[in-house]
Amino acid sequence: MADTLAFADAVEVGCGIALPMTLKAMIELDVLEIMAAAGPGALLSPEEIASKIQTSNPEAHEVLDRMLRFLATHKVVTCEVVVGEDDGKSKRRYGLGPVCKFFTKDENGVSLSPLLLMHHSKVTADAWANIKHAVLDGSVPFVKANGMTIYEHEDKDPHFSELFNETMFNRTTMYMKKMLENYKGFESINVLVDVGGGHGGILSIILSNYPHIKAINFDLPHVVSKAKTIQGVEFVGGDMFVSVPSGSDAIFMKEILHNWKDADCVKILKNYWKALPDNGKIVIIECVLPEISQNDNELKEIFLLDVIMLTYTVGGKERTEKEYQLLAKASGFSGLKIACNQGRSSSPAVPSSTTMRSFIGVEETALEIQLIKGGSERRVAQHYRLQHSTKGEGENQITGCVGFFLATRASFCGP
Repeated sequence: MADTLAFADAVEVGCGIALPMTLKAMIELDVLEIMAAAGPGALLSPEEIASKIQTSNPEAHEVLDRMLRFLATHKVVTCEVVVGEDDGKSKRRYGLGPVCKFFTKDENGVSLSPLLLMHHSKVTADAWANIKHAVLDGSVPFVKANGMTIYEHEDKDPHFSELFNETMFNRTTMYMKKMLENYKGFESINVLVDVGGGHGGILSIILSNYPHIKAINFDLPHVVSKAKTIQGVEFVGGDMFVSVPSGSDAIFMKEILHNWKDADCVKILKNYWKALPDNGKIVIIECVLPEISQNDNELKEIFLLDVIMLTYTVGGKERTEKEYQLLAKASGFSGLKIACNQGRSSSPAVPSSTTMRSFIGVEETALEIQLIKGGSERRVAQHYRLQHSTKGEGENQITGCVGFFLATRASFCGP
């Protein structure tokens, strides 16, 4: 029995391309949105769906039926068999499965559909076909396949650039809405710079909650040149490896460090430090990898993201807690202190005679990474709870999380 199940798993892995590519076709044909438009819990026949698609194939409904029943086996869609009143024949009708909530547009008009389309485009598929070369000769799969980095390709391919930025905007919108329900650290900020902000989606969401903020969206010139005007947002083109806009209270960056090798991250962080005033801070959102890979659904996304970075970027990766320690020291800090406390809602006390520059990563179990430079200590006591990712009863062992970091130049006075 175990061998039978293992064999079935092996076949599924071997033919795994069928699931995302079939779902990709459903997205491109607008099938999921057609089903969503029918209303909550609605079931549609393949004929009803086909009638809303511009097709010259008289057998389109039969093809749709075969594709949808396959998706039903993976719980992407639901399937119900009904008996026709006229002919007595069994017919299938389909509805949206729970996962489709994230592949159909929500109240903000966003979904994960662009993400699936981007990761299964020809450009990225060619990169995956070259992943073995990362082992054989150390080359970057995306560069091996396309002759340039993903960012250079984005600059030269308008279609891919649009898809890439749409993916980032949609995914970020879904994430940031949830984040702002809990994190209140923007209340005291007057001027905020979003580095790598794309078309300004993050700042638009932040300003909807904090309209008093003067916002600067900073990205490469070709990116900001295509951005639409957003009230309250100034678009500035430039290169974060050279400099970033100064004069802000805080710099925000979401999933930027994981795109770059350690040496590049050091350059980025040093430029941020130069741009900030003494009471400024950097708000960073990144993932924290566990030391050991485990068969845990909550962790699969993080390990998946790490392999994506391996395939698409030049030296990009997700990092473990220890790797963030090394990155901190490589950035010029002389020491690092880690505190992990179940349910902690504030930083541990530090003598008021000292100040500290700090990274603070906080999920459901507080992870605080405090960087110490030259004997002076600085810190902030702001936390953001994201998700519970501990293992072991009564333990404070970090196994992986979507980490939230604050790098700050804020003076600390008292506990």
